[in-house]
Amino acid sequence: DVVKRLLEVLPSLPETAAFRVTAALISLIRVSQKLRDNLILTLRQSLFIHDPSTRRMAVSGFLQLLKRLKIKGITNSLSQNSFQAYTCPSR
Repeated sequence: DVVKRLLEVLPSLPETAAFRVTAALISLIRVSQKLRDNLILTLRQSLFIHDPSTRRMAVSGFLQLLKRLKIKGITNSLSQNSFQAYTCPSR
């Protein structure tokens, strides 16, 4: 599988190629949950590689992922949690 091979070599690609491959894979994550999970795993593993360009690619990939995945109701949930944190529990 080409995508699986891309994920395997992603940390060792040159920086510009890694950024482009990451962006291309992120555009496909809505198609396959398995691809999304494997990409997240690869990005997490890349965070612990000593090469700074690989770490930059991983952080950039996570930021692109967060930007791409729109979580519905997160603002409503966050506002409810912050409101509960500032109110005293009633007894």
